[in-house]
This record gives sequence, C-alpha cells and structure tokens, in this order.
Amino acid sequence: MQMFSSTISLTIYETSCQWKRWWNRRNKLWKMCGRVGKVRSQRYLSCELHKWAVPERSHQRSGPDGEVKRKRTKKNQTSPIQRLQRPTLHVDAFLYNDDAIDSLCEEGKMSRNYCMSCGSTKTAPIDFLSHSFSILELKFLFHHALPDLSGKTLLDVGSRLGAVLYAGYVYSSASRLEGVEITAEFCDLQDKIINKYNFSDRIQVHHSDICSKKILLHQADVVVLNNVFEYFLNKEEQTKAWKFMCKNLKKRGCLIVTVPSLKESFRKLQINRQLSQWVEEIELDTDIFLGPDTDPEALNDIHLYTVL
Repeated sequence: MQMFSSTISLTIYETSCQWKRWWNRRNKLWKMCGRVGKVRSQRYLSCELHKWAVPERSHQRSGPDGEVKRKRTKKNQTSPIQRLQRPTLHVDAFLYNDDAIDSLCEEGKMSRNYCMSCGSTKTAPIDFLSHSFSILELKFLFHHALPDLSGKTLLDVGSRLGAVLYAGYVYSSASRLEGVEITAEFCDLQDKIINKYNFSDRIQVHHSDICSKKILLHQADVVVLNNVFEYFLNKEEQTKAWKFMCKNLKKRGCLIVTVPSLKESFRKLQINRQLSQWVEEIELDTDIFLGPDTDPEALNDIHLYTVL
C-alpha cells in the first residue's frame, strides 16, 4: 500500500510539474512577445504553445482597380480543448494491471474518460433505464414466463407505448388485453397503432389513473407492473398506489409481473406489508436461448407472483 500511495503521489507530482513548466514557459514567452509587434507576437506565441489560440491570418491581393483587398481564411471552428492533445495518464503496468486500474476507476480515484468541452476527468457513466420491455423480454414473458392465456384477461398498468399489449396480441391467445395509461399523448399513440393494425378486437386502452379503475384489477388474470410508480410519483403517492393494489388485487390465482420485485419496491417505501400473506413468487428460469442477443442477466429483473 505504501508503494501504491507513493507511486500515485509521484505521478500526480510529475503531472503538476509538467503543467508548472508549461505555465512558466508561457509567461516567459508572453514577456518576450511584448517586445515585438502585436500580430507577430500572437503568431509566435500560438506556435510555441501548441496553437492554443490561432489568430485569423490575412493575405493581400490586388483587385482589378489596383485596390488592395484582404482575403481571410476560414476560422477554425474547434474549441481550444479540442485542439489540444488528448489528456494522458501515465500508469506503470508492472505495478497496476487492468483489474487494478478498473478498481481505481470504480472507486473514483482514476478515470478512463475526459470531458471534451472542458477537459475534466471528473466524469461518470449515465444509467439507462427503460419503462418498456424489450422485444427479447417480451418473448421471454409470453413464451416462457406466463402460461397459456387462452380465455384470459391481461392488464398492463402504465401501458405507455403499448408494447406489452401488442406483444400479447401477437405472442399469446389472451382474449382481452387492457391497458391503463394516465398520459393522454401515449393513449392517442396507442389508439392509432391499434386502429392501424386492426388490434381493436382484443386490445383496449383506458386513459385513466389505475386507482379509479379497480374493476379492471378485479377482472384481470394477469397484471403487468413495469416500473409503473417508482419514477412518476412521489413516495407518498407511491405508497398510496401500492396499498390500493394490495387491496384490490385479490383474485386467487391472478398472476402479477413486476419490475423491480415487490420486495424491493416495498422496502424502499418502508411499506409494512407481509408479502407472504398476499402473494407467492414463482421462480423463473432465465437460462434460455431467445436468439443471438440473449442476455440472461437482463431477464433477472422480471419477477412473477401468484395471488394467494
């Protein structure tokens, strides 16, 4: 650990020394340029400091009438940081292998990335979150997770673009596919798709809050809840919505599909509810082949329950 700390300190020290030498040279050149012409000094300083600032160059030429005209070249549109060399971190491969570097990056002590706008290495990866199932996840849901839905009714709470409803129409024999969506724009979009592809014989979308449609919960044989409350309601509203679901999802044998798990959702909201008295989780086998892009880990977020 002592060698590790010393090496990091030495690397930081060397980097700071390089910048200090650069800055001192810059100041020295700036003073030197004060003794020559302005335009010449700008060009001299630009060349010496790796083109940090490139002044516009002008060329003279004579027109037909003998008048001297100026022709300006196109100004460089790139920012100063983009004209610099890429930031480089010197790491001793004898002391640090790739796993060690990955660990340091995960701990925030190093970074493999830098900002192209300001040059900062204090960057972080962006989390991607989907509120709709992918095509592979939908195939898994209807071909492997759920049983035969002939004569059954499926309810998608927060149907958004209608992915679950369309997949249910194509991949299952469910007699009714109901969607509840609170956003009017999404409802209009779903209606257009339903009418365009003649899905209206089995699909229906309700523009409503699920808390005002308890009759749909009473009638459903399968209820899909994919990130339905977590990112759209505050904690108080989420708690209220989940309590409503617990109170009205009482049909024995009804299947509930959730992302994330009920346990995780209730834990975050500190809902004091014994899930074992309401539902029983059904273990899903995600180690299956759905195609060349199959990712079993992506299916682990899908949870299936049956109402007791």
